[in-house]
Order: sequence, then C-alpha cells, then structure tokens
Amino acid sequence: MRWCARLPATALTVTLLVSIDYVLLIVAFALVWRAFGEIPTALALSFFALSFFARFDYIGGSILRWDWIDALLVGAAALVRGHGATAGALLSYAALARIFPVLFLLPLLIKWAQGRWRGSSDATVASCFRAGLAAMLLGSVAVLATAGLREQTFDFVSKIRRHAEDPFVNSVGLGSLLVFGRAPWSVNPDGTVFVTAEAVTAARLARFLVPLVSAAYLALALPLSLRARVSESLMYAVPLIFCALSPTG
Repeated sequence: MRWCARLPATALTVTLLVSIDYVLLIVAFALVWRAFGEIPTALALSFFALSFFARFDYIGGSILRWDWIDALLVGAAALVRGHGATAGALLSYAALARIFPVLFLLPLLIKWAQGRWRGSSDATVASCFRAGLAAMLLGSVAVLATAGLREQTFDFVSKIRRHAEDPFVNSVGLGSLLVFGRAPWSVNPDGTVFVTAEAVTAARLARFLVPLVSAAYLALALPLSLRARVSESLMYAVPLIFCALSPTG
C-alpha cells in the first residue's frame, strides 16, 4: 500500500480509502445475486457477516483486506454466467493476493481433465483454466522481474515464516484445531482459561497427519466433484483448504 503515502491525509481521503472494501463487497454480492439468486446470496452474505474476521472492531478501517473474497465471489458468478476467462483471471488474482485460494483452481483442473478424458471439453472451463494459469504466470513473472516487488515478496515470505513460529496467531484450520484441542488448558483464579506456549508446542501433530487427512479428503471428494457442476465443484476446495492449510485471519 505504498501508493497511499502519495495521497493527502485528509478526512475525505481517509473516508474514501476505508470505503473501498465495502464498495467492492457490495458490487461482488450484487453480481452473486444476479448469478445465483436471492437465497444463495442471502446465505453467503449471512455467513460472511457473521464471521469473527468480518467484525468491524477486528477489520474496520483496513484497505483491501477483502479483495480476495470479492475476487472469489465474482469469479464464481462469472463462471456460472459462462465468462470463463474473467472467472479464471479473478480466481488467479485471489490466489496471487493471498496464496491459499490457489486451491480453488484444483476443482477446475479436475473438471477440465474430466472433459478432456471424455472428449467433450467444456469451453467455459477450458477458457477459465487457461486464463487462470496465464494470469498467475504473468503475475509471478512481474513480481520476479520488478526489483521493488521482488524485495517486498521476499520480505513478505520472511515475515510469514516468523509469523508461523508464533503458536498464538489466529490461524483457522484443522491442524490448529487439533493442536489446541490436544493441548492442556489451565484455569486462572478468576475463571479465565489459558494455554501456555510450551503446551501448544508439545501438542504439535506429526508432520504426516495433516497431509494424510488432506489426501483422504481428496479421495472422498473426487467422485463428488466429478458428478457436480463446475460452479458446485468449487465448493469442494473449501474443506480442502481447512484440512490442508491453516490460513491466518
């Protein structure tokens, strides 16, 4: 967000900047409503709005913290309406912005391979997959070829590694759930509960467990994904992300 440093620090500027996420979210859900109808849109909006990470006291005042969610929503809507290239570009943007949404491209790969195997490739899926790969390739090349972006990326990777060493980051995933479920919790005299860093470290899982669970989920979800429509198959990436990764809110 270095471009923000060039803007004047006025009340109007700050108001406009912190409104970007809300405007994009309104546009995203409007497009979801056009593609999926009222009930799915209401359910998706309720799920999003009731999330802890969507609370204003947690996320309020930030800039482009929901851009990847907007990209996923609009990408799914574009896929339903037959705009494969647009869907692929948006899904790739989400992956480039937050890395873990790259797993949403896996169901598209499965559907694309299924069509190739049957000899009846879906043009929308094919264009989505091609556009997604092209966008990710171009984005990666641009980052590596630009000195400033390359340095920021390496700095980001370094910070993520240090961040991951902290056992108390607000990670969401099966691995974190199992670790904190296994760790012994203690109770303060005032009734509040806590867990020590040593207990969390001692409760860490074997390295093979999370990949094994993820592989088992993939084996179970594969036949369901093959039978599902393309837009429905995207949803099978959500449990995979929860099993395989522990994204930080």
